[in-house]
Amino acid sequence: MRSLVGLVAFVAVTLGSRGDLLACICFQSGPPCQNAFEADAVFAGTVRRIAAAPEHQPAIGEPLLVEFVVEAAFRGIEGPIATVVAENSNGMNCGFTFLEGERYLVYAHRMEGSGGLYASRCSRTRLFAEADEDLRFLHTLSGSVPSQARISGTVVHREEDMATHEVVDHGPVTGVTVTASGGGARHTARTNVLGEYELSVPPGTYNLSVAPGGALFNDEQTKVELRNARACHVANFNVVLDGRIRGMVWTASGVPAEAEEMELMVVDVDIQRGAPSSRRTKSDADGRFEFSQVPPGRYVVGIDLSRRWNETLVLPSRYFPGTTDRAAALVVELGGGEQRDLGAMTIPPARAPVRLTGSVVGDAMVWGARVYVSLRDGQAWWREVGSARTVMDGVFDLQAHEGLTYIVSASYFDTERQRQTEVRTAPFVASADMAPLTLRLGADR
Repeated sequence: MRSLVGLVAFVAVTLGSRGDLLACICFQSGPPCQNAFEADAVFAGTVRRIAAAPEHQPAIGEPLLVEFVVEAAFRGIEGPIATVVAENSNGMNCGFTFLEGERYLVYAHRMEGSGGLYASRCSRTRLFAEADEDLRFLHTLSGSVPSQARISGTVVHREEDMATHEVVDHGPVTGVTVTASGGGARHTARTNVLGEYELSVPPGTYNLSVAPGGALFNDEQTKVELRNARACHVANFNVVLDGRIRGMVWTASGVPAEAEEMELMVVDVDIQRGAPSSRRTKSDADGRFEFSQVPPGRYVVGIDLSRRWNETLVLPSRYFPGTTDRAAALVVELGGGEQRDLGAMTIPPARAPVRLTGSVVGDAMVWGARVYVSLRDGQAWWREVGSARTVMDGVFDLQAHEGLTYIVSASYFDTERQRQTEVRTAPFVASADMAPLTLRLGADR
């Protein structure tokens, strides 16, 4: 939920083994009075020349050097020429794409190491013709200085429905106290009927927090730096209902089970059709655990309810109040901000690890190749729980656990034929006396 209102400048999404920067998603960057003082340089100018960046520049996709004739320097620029690092024209990274001869208002940041300026598309950098609001504010920088800077924003209530993965927007929250702490002082304001607040504070660094009270909850703290009395900062908050489910777990020998990973899982999802939404928490030294900020819904609680990647310690699934049968599990119906105590449950001994060995055989294109072998949940084939690569003779080695159902698949991309081939076993129950598996993969299958 924090990502819904986080004051993040941008998110770079990377895919593939090369780590190429393939997409850039920007969140709202705030008003001019915020960006003008968060940027290291702000100026208006016309692009005179664009050239490839020399090798000593930090790699930002395919960086370019953009040279401007400066028409108005508002902050951080001296002299008639300014140079910033930007992106190439493919638009695939977070740099701003400039064109020769065009006029821009640029908000730039210093890069670590080189000290050069970098212009991000996630800033307020824009065409000069579209910068009227910015220019009106920037031209006030030469006027009289106010005594106080401003912090403002909204507080809203949004909840994730764990059954549907949808976000339910309950709208603005009235009467919430927002506090800015810093410089040995505390400044507070309360939200109006639209969930809005505003604080007037001296320039400085502040920790901003919200205290919704009642059944609502928020424990975020936003650090705000106001470098100038003309500066502002917009900080929005989201609050959630503080539903809580707690309990206690014991080992079979009758002592508290410390550091056991407990799982809360939504009930109203078909596990065969997709991954159920769940949360995990660990028990403390007294065996106690608690899930907080649980939205309204129907849940079951237990241990090892869903498979995880490369598990080294696996317990038999156990649901409160102590059953292995999901149909007999205690269903916790939680209303808005309610709290439930489930009592205590004894956890079973861990499952024994099982070594799964086998080999992948096939035609000459596959034999000796490093084939990808995947260990999957036998009751939900889309859930991968482990993997390995074959060695030169096609042999693979996987770790499973006694009594659990698995599927093993082998896949190989034939670069000559430009074709992906895959084969899977039928679901099987892992045991210590299993014979090695054989998977036949390739054109002669």
